[in-house]
Amino acid sequence: GGAIGDRLVGVLGDILRSFWCGEFLDKLKTSEIIPEINKLYIDDKTVVVKPVPLGARFINDRVEIIEDEIEIDRSVSADLRTARILKKVGDSICPFIKVSVDCPSNHQDGFLPILDLKTRITSNKVDYRFFKKEMSSRMTIMASSALPPNVKRATMTNEVLRRLRNTRRDLPWS
Repeated sequence: GGAIGDRLVGVLGDILRSFWCGEFLDKLKTSEIIPEINKLYIDDKTVVVKPVPLGARFINDRVEIIEDEIEIDRSVSADLRTARILKKVGDSICPFIKVSVDCPSNHQDGFLPILDLKTRITSNKVDYRFFKKEMSSRMTIMASSALPPNVKRATMTNEVLRRLRNTRRDLPWS
């Protein structure tokens, strides 16, 4: 509830984020969920973990296997089951912070958007390609802008290189 741009609010946000991340990792470790990838970018946390077992539920600050839930879980994809557990863990840390989660099963193409990438894991390999949200502007620089031609050219060249760098080379051309 602090003012945007206030330095104290920013520092307090950093402290809370640091506390939250430590608690989140502690709760995962208690439940023997060890992230293979654990990255934080401002307020986006990317976590890659092995799928939780069938019947896993977050109860009393740890993940427990509930035998009666195993059959129900067979119809839910492993990444979605795991994302739900991670959400419950995250939501249990601070009552005023509600976590949202995403996973490849939520997307028709099976790729998970992360910043300007779409990623998925197939055969223990990470596939990735450039991603741009639908609401993003289609223009990088307007042709009629007052920028000099060499700046426009350099900007467009860097945009092409960024898109190529953010796409795995051995993916199909489409």
